[in-house]
Amino acid sequence: MKGHIKYIDGIRGIASLSVVIFHFFHEALGSFVPVFRSGIFYTIFDGHEDVMIFFILSGDALSISYLRKKIEKTIVYSFIKRYFRLLFVVFVSYFSVYVFMKLHIDPYRKAQYILDNNSWVGEGLDFRPKFYDFLQYSFGKVFFGDAQNKYNIFLWTMQYEILGSFLVMLLCISTKYMKEPKAYILVTSICLILFQSYAGLFMFGLFLSMMRAEVFF
Repeated sequence: MKGHIKYIDGIRGIASLSVVIFHFFHEALGSFVPVFRSGIFYTIFDGHEDVMIFFILSGDALSISYLRKKIEKTIVYSFIKRYFRLLFVVFVSYFSVYVFMKLHIDPYRKAQYILDNNSWVGEGLDFRPKFYDFLQYSFGKVFFGDAQNKYNIFLWTMQYEILGSFLVMLLCISTKYMKEPKAYILVTSICLILFQSYAGLFMFGLFLSMMRAEVFF
């Protein structure tokens, strides 16, 4: 792909692997092997930090096309395309879980007791699956609201992804009205991050993209 940035894929790959390691060793096997829940292991494979890296990369990737072409419909198209890309992942995941639940292949309770983990294993799939409920959650509630019945609790990030992407789209369109857009976006993103807001991460990704567009990297 023209303009494809390979090192971003490398960062995504490392972060994805770290998330898998965190869930498998720290959360799943930590009850049996305490070293997997030690401070050193948690620091290296902190799944929450990896999620924050993905939010930064999302702000970066979404704004690349607009900053290269400076055409407003480019960023709008990127946002719409991003929604459908996220929707595909969500739909496939939820539909698989829905089918398994209908077939009564959902041994989450057994896993909860075997792993001695009631934090996230015990929270999942404690409801009767309904087709309309599954569609409603897949196409809307996972992005724009908090549903009571969640078919995949690990996709809690989707709501932040879509809202953060919308914020980046608005900021990209608004940069032409700012005297110092980079300074404004950098300072605002840092302030939001200090107040533990995910929105600041998307804005920081936009700032990195703006620096790349000026050949700083």
